[in-house]
Amino acid sequence: MTNTNAPRQDAIELHEACEALVSSIRNAVRIFRANPPPGSQEWPRHRTPLPWEERVLPNLEEYQQILEQAISSLDNGDAKPLVRIASACAGLAKDMDFDQTWMTPDDSNAVDSAVDKLVFWASRIRRSDYSA
Repeated sequence: MTNTNAPRQDAIELHEACEALVSSIRNAVRIFRANPPPGSQEWPRHRTPLPWEERVLPNLEEYQQILEQAISSLDNGDAKPLVRIASACAGLAKDMDFDQTWMTPDDSNAVDSAVDKLVFWASRIRRSDYSA
């Protein structure tokens, strides 16, 4: 039977962490595009923002939509979708092994910090297993 006492606040924190990560990546891309380093047009594709724009951001935006649906399910007494998306988010750090050398050090640190926060909240939800 689903535990309907799952803390909604954890779900909100996870959603906000995902939003912060998306915002950090978008900011890094914006800064790069506004003032690309000399010679960056010749960089290998994997060393540019392109993989982040084409793969990472769309995946994170999908996670955000799923999280919104999971929060709605939680409000209706079903925590299973939240636990499922939290499990996916908890493994995010290893799935984001993309080159960050195109980012400024501040942007890279902001992205790393946002990933850590996202993984923290996802792991907390997963460990709590509100759906048990």
